[in-house]
Amino acid sequence: CDVGELHHICSGDCSAAVMLQRQTMQGLRRGSFGLAGWGRRRTGKAESWRGLTSESQTRLLIWDEALKEEKILSLKDLIQFGQGANRKTLLLSAQILQAELPLRIAHRVHELQLLPAPLLATRALTELTQLYEESFTRIVEHPPPKKHEQEESFSQMLKSIKEKHKIAQGNIAMGFAEMQREGIPRSAVEKDDIQDLLVKYFTGRIGSRLLLDQHLSLRRDVE
Repeated sequence: CDVGELHHICSGDCSAAVMLQRQTMQGLRRGSFGLAGWGRRRTGKAESWRGLTSESQTRLLIWDEALKEEKILSLKDLIQFGQGANRKTLLLSAQILQAELPLRIAHRVHELQLLPAPLLATRALTELTQLYEESFTRIVEHPPPKKHEQEESFSQMLKSIKEKHKIAQGNIAMGFAEMQREGIPRSAVEKDDIQDLLVKYFTGRIGSRLLLDQHLSLRRDVE
């Protein structure tokens, strides 16, 4: 359970987990806009990313994307978009994700980079940040899913990314453990603003998972 992730990291602080759940549901209830129309406005963005695969270019792109505002989808949008889904809906869903997931990944990277230096410098957090950068590149460099064969390949890639990102919970916990082994007191990073940052990180992570799972669910329904 994703809500349990922060609960685990906060060493039993139930209030943090409850806050995460509450903020997630509030976020999903805010701002209702048509998913299909939103997709048509955003899917052209992925085309401008072709060929930008070097490490430095990737980090510049991530920084640029992190400066942009994340769009909030309501549960109503997701439900309406999935009603009567067909192969055309599936293609549009894939195109939306290729445009939107990089922005969301960029925000997660930015949030990790705002963590205290002793935590961010741990091997576990370095590995997690690199995983986000790798996923960003894989998504933007994948051929635009304009045909069913491309959508199938794109969806298989998303399944792979979803599986790899299961390490997020464990890696953040291991980061704290690494710090303690190095003699850095945990109290050095247990401040309110750090807890707020972790809440924001896990809330955003849940939102990305909802979008990804929505697409994979649509795919199962269409097939």
